[in-house]
Amino acid sequence: MFLIKFHKELLISIFLILAMSLLPGFQSVSEPNRFPAPIENPVVMLYHNFAISGVYDDFMTSQSAINEITDEIKKYLAGKNSASASEKINLRNLVKNQIVDGDFKPEELFFYFENPDNFALILLGNFSIEQIYKNLDSNNAKKTDDKLVLNLELFESLIQIMISPKRIVLCPASNSEIILARIEEEKTCLADKFNAFTRMLKVKPALAGEATIDGLTRTLASTSIRIPEEFDFLRHVRLLADEQMTKIQLFIPDDEKRTDFSESLTDSLKALNAFFDNATSFSSQLKGRSIYLETDSELELERKFSRKFAAFILQFLEKTYHNQQLAGNRETDGVNTND
Repeated sequence: MFLIKFHKELLISIFLILAMSLLPGFQSVSEPNRFPAPIENPVVMLYHNFAISGVYDDFMTSQSAINEITDEIKKYLAGKNSASASEKINLRNLVKNQIVDGDFKPEELFFYFENPDNFALILLGNFSIEQIYKNLDSNNAKKTDDKLVLNLELFESLIQIMISPKRIVLCPASNSEIILARIEEEKTCLADKFNAFTRMLKVKPALAGEATIDGLTRTLASTSIRIPEEFDFLRHVRLLADEQMTKIQLFIPDDEKRTDFSESLTDSLKALNAFFDNATSFSSQLKGRSIYLETDSELELERKFSRKFAAFILQFLEKTYHNQQLAGNRETDGVNTND
């Protein structure tokens, strides 16, 4: 219900994902060979399957997913390493009421970023226009029978959000007409060089991503976001996490730097395994001019990927919801004082 009220923090979280790189039910709406891709030459592409988390599955699986997502969110929240029982209950109810049983039920996320003037965030799922509209400033939103359109300013740019019962699209207002038309026409506009990403999406994984580091570095040159200098040798990254295999490809064309980096991965692999609660064991190997970080996978690990990614996004919603409650309490206190 409070989707639009946290739009700024949600958008900021998306750009944080770019800065951090790509590491970390319901049947999906998109078809394996037809998925929304309105940008031809993105430098970053990201896909997330929310439904794989199990939040929309049978009762026991859904409860397990909600509990794990709740625990992961608590890890992200500053100063709340040990939450009280009541805080955990409140957060769990927030996830359940607003996502699982509420008006905002995402199933799949697609994100394409070429530059600040050409990007698209697309959520497929089930969304209640009426309930969302009740929480909007009517001066900023235009409502018809089948959609809502909201314009907002972010980072000194005008952003447009289009909400329909099955889809939410966020993109620059200056380019929205072209992007929305391509999505409506169900066009997959990715250039042929992105065939690997297209093939990854055919299996409906928990997470898939691809980033051209050179292109991203050039694109971000005019912003305050920078790729860490110690990774300037990295040229391309791919990530796939499904129920058969989790694989991260790091393309490093320089032979010496590739070998040196490969030999320094021991601690990184330990940290990666720990991130997934040691439920798996990643290993690395050199193939051609790339380093591959791989592990055998299964449904539970795929679900863990999805739940951890969902928690990363939902932490911003929780913070915004908490801030709204504080602001509401202050307003109420002010009214009582004036009385």
